[in-house]
Amino acid sequence: MTAHLDGIVAAATQAASLCQRLLEYAGESPVTFEPVDLNALVRETRDLVASSMPPDARLELELDDQLDAITAVPDQVRQILMNLFINASDALDAAGGTIRVRTRFKRVRDKLTAQWQQSDDLRAGDFVSLEVEDGGCGMTDETVERMFDPFYTTKVDGRGLGLSAVLGIVRLHGGALKVESAPGQGARFEILLPVAGQSPALSKQRSQPEQASLRHGTVLVVDDESAVREVARQMLELAGYQVQLARDGDEAIAVCSDRGKAVRLVLLDLKLAHTSGVQTARLIHKVAPGLPILFMSGHTEESLELESFSTTRVGFLPKPFTFDQLLDKLDELAS
Repeated sequence: MTAHLDGIVAAATQAASLCQRLLEYAGESPVTFEPVDLNALVRETRDLVASSMPPDARLELELDDQLDAITAVPDQVRQILMNLFINASDALDAAGGTIRVRTRFKRVRDKLTAQWQQSDDLRAGDFVSLEVEDGGCGMTDETVERMFDPFYTTKVDGRGLGLSAVLGIVRLHGGALKVESAPGQGARFEILLPVAGQSPALSKQRSQPEQASLRHGTVLVVDDESAVREVARQMLELAGYQVQLARDGDEAIAVCSDRGKAVRLVLLDLKLAHTSGVQTARLIHKVAPGLPILFMSGHTEESLELESFSTTRVGFLPKPFTFDQLLDKLDELAS
């Protein structure tokens, strides 16, 4: 049962990530760089693509456990990994084979050779190296030369956008990419991404006194979907909060008007059935001025009129969100 639930969560997260990337490419959503643990993304992506790989294909990981974090957009790095893993799998013959994925630290002191496709602003310094190597059919010099051209593909059902997108992401991150291949000798992709200059924060450790000081009082959850309200309630109660639930703006305002409820924070869906989240927030602030409000939605933060709440504590949490992401945002507003 746990394995099935993990698969559902992974699929939902991937769907949300795809929608977010489409918004980014359309210029409707900003990209947010943050410290990223590349090894964790490699393992996560390996698990996601495992079911789509041939049964005789083996994906072996050789990861440096002391690897520094990179500064990156996680979903875009995940896209790089999925493209490289699937391409390597497609290159294997019917008998299968091995795909090796390596990560390591690499210091670049001099200008990279002409073999590298690189960002215009790439500078010498410390990088994380990602290598994906397969023992497949390999590529001709002509294919290697043209493989990053948009719409160029050697696959019957391909669209030729995967590797073009990979190169664009690498350049956006101030990195570099190199390909080595020959017919019958497989292919090796190496990508360099600048380190963040700090160790990866795999999880934030919070002391019990800190949790006790931040996580108390009542959180009002406002969402017109009962399933969302129930999941949010369980998360918040697990963290130590008391929880009130509201289906719409009228119920939310009634709860906030009741001084006995002592609402400390509001978790408010942006798209309610009858009244928008922004309108509901304005009405809440009339009865409870300055009450911190955390909007949640599948839409981007720019779709909110946050400037109209400049004198209050307001945050935004994109759906779907994890337990830690929810608590981090609430901690920010409660502090």
